[in-house]
Amino acid sequence: GGYNGGGQGGEGGNQWSYGGGGATHIALTSGLLSTLSDKRDKLLIVAGAGGGSGGSNSNAYGGSAGGYIGSTGFDTYTNNFSGYNATGATQSNGGHSVNCGTNNTASNGKFGKGGDFCNSSYGGAGGGAGYYGGGGSNRGHGGAGGGSGYVGNPRLTNMSMYGYNIEEKNTDSNSKVAYLIVAQEFVKNTNKPEGLNKYKNLQEAIDKASDGDVLELMTDATLTYDVRLDDISITLDLKGYNLLTNKQITNNSTLNIVNTNTSKKSKLYTTLSSQLINNLSSASLTIDNVELKGISIIKNNNGSTLSINNCSLDATTTAIENIGSVTITNSTILGNTYAYYDNSQGNSTITNSTLTSLNTSIYKNSSGTLNVNDTNIAGLINNNNANSIIGIGVIDKQSIDIDGKITNNGKMNISSAHISYVSGSVYNADNFVYNTGLMSLTSNNFSYTSSFTANYDRRLVYNTGTLTSTGNKYYMQSLSGNYLYYTGILNEKILTSTNDEIEINTCRRGHGIYSQNNNHDTNITGANIKIHNVNDEDFGIVSINTNVIISSATIESYNNRSSKGIALNTSGNVTANNLNIDLHDNTDSYGLYVYDGSLTVQTGIINSKGTNAYGMYMESGEYIQGTYDGSGNESADVSTSNPYIKAEGTTKGIGVSMGEGTMSFYDGYIYGSTRALAQDDIISTTEKNYQVLFEESNKKATLEYTKG
Repeated sequence: GGYNGGGQGGEGGNQWSYGGGGATHIALTSGLLSTLSDKRDKLLIVAGAGGGSGGSNSNAYGGSAGGYIGSTGFDTYTNNFSGYNATGATQSNGGHSVNCGTNNTASNGKFGKGGDFCNSSYGGAGGGAGYYGGGGSNRGHGGAGGGSGYVGNPRLTNMSMYGYNIEEKNTDSNSKVAYLIVAQEFVKNTNKPEGLNKYKNLQEAIDKASDGDVLELMTDATLTYDVRLDDISITLDLKGYNLLTNKQITNNSTLNIVNTNTSKKSKLYTTLSSQLINNLSSASLTIDNVELKGISIIKNNNGSTLSINNCSLDATTTAIENIGSVTITNSTILGNTYAYYDNSQGNSTITNSTLTSLNTSIYKNSSGTLNVNDTNIAGLINNNNANSIIGIGVIDKQSIDIDGKITNNGKMNISSAHISYVSGSVYNADNFVYNTGLMSLTSNNFSYTSSFTANYDRRLVYNTGTLTSTGNKYYMQSLSGNYLYYTGILNEKILTSTNDEIEINTCRRGHGIYSQNNNHDTNITGANIKIHNVNDEDFGIVSINTNVIISSATIESYNNRSSKGIALNTSGNVTANNLNIDLHDNTDSYGLYVYDGSLTVQTGIINSKGTNAYGMYMESGEYIQGTYDGSGNESADVSTSNPYIKAEGTTKGIGVSMGEGTMSFYDGYIYGSTRALAQDDIISTTEKNYQVLFEESNKKATLEYTKG
């Protein structure tokens, strides 16, 4: 604590606090104040000192001092752990810890000495010194008490003592003690005449105001009482000054909180554990050019309207809880638990702002629509209601930034966003974007990187609802080497992908688009998939027990151990046109791979290069190359170049290997640097009146017309 009697602050567990301030005194004898108990006739003046504040909780203010009494420290907690603050001193007794009680002598204030913190397990603040010292507190979230002052020596005349910003008390009959400072006038009503328009109490100013009046701050002020507005329209202009309160502001009418000082931002801070401002049902609240900070900032109730412009909100828990209608523009919203929590059935808009949270930036839990435009977002986005709608996009900006995971159970549209997520070295959620509802993604840039060193599944997009993905770029990379199983899009219901780009770089196993276990068509048009530096297996497009229709796709795979351009399993069904598959510099390359199911390639180019290369490899199932014409004449529409399959291996290069499956050859060209067809493979069906023509020592296979 401070010199001359300040109580000791301390730490314990993860909590710590400051010591109390030391007193200042004037006496006719020497010595510390605490040594003058038996020489009080020599003591002239004592200026008490403030109690210590919390260190691990900076809002746990110590009690003020300097007057007839010291004030009680502030406890930020209101739950079962409240009451760990300490009381201030009086003219006859020291303060004490509220929780430790008066029996803990170490924490009790004494003559000339503030009490010490009273719990070595959890820390606490030291009491302020004074004529009598304030009590020491019992936790880092509880402030200590302030010390009292003294001017009681009969040698003195015209004495006064002043405490900080506290209510007025009258002097005693002998005028030897002026108890506390007169409360300061800090607010004026600009619509009332001078001399009748200034107030020491904001609630009094509101109660005496008329509809439409403007109240202006004249200086910084601290509120220790609740403020409520009923049945009147008021503008509170902070004018560049600051308000600190430990009570709530309740609006039940029309309240505008503004700051018309364009050169200085006003601050509205609270130490209250509940909302700083409660905007009641059907009320209207506007906040402009103000900085708000507290544990929780605003609750906007059912049927109420809230407008926030050019503001910053900083909340330990929830910045904004909305059940009504909200408009936010040009603002920065930080809520460590929730930046914006929406439980409204109405419509709300957030424009040109920033939302940030350590947990969830946007949480929507009811029907209604939320439009978010030109706004950067850091933290989880969770659309949790099947009837709710969230739209995120741009109006004036080229793009926006989203840093965090996205969950949609309702309807969500996101466009023109840079969406990134960096996973650390610990386990994180499997899915970056998880959709069970109706989602549209357009022209976004997704990036997922991780340094996690274990083999878990990670999906950029996991869809079990209806997903329309158009013109997006998806990128995934492991920063820790060959770990993790990466999938660009995992689809289990309805997917339409148009002109999407997917790149997977460095992982243990990679999948571009993986569609499985559903009775709906997966439609892929104009896809561009690139996978490289994978040390186990990688797959461009996978169909498992589902129907996939591909209309134009480019798949490139390189520097991998075992690459498969398109793969089918468990009755998968794929029909593809205009394919461009390029696998190269891999150990094993399989342009097409059928474990089981049916694959039709009507047009396209498949180039497969590696140590061991296959253009098309089947274990079982069916492969159809080209389109059946059936006319049976020489002028039939039979191509000898498209589809084009080429396999070049430094050890083995097989154009088509059928295994236990079957092949129908209606169009195209097959080449293998070892053989066009694997040894003993026989094509089941060809175009009518056409047969397979083998050339270049069985390395090349096409179709030729034969009569009869």
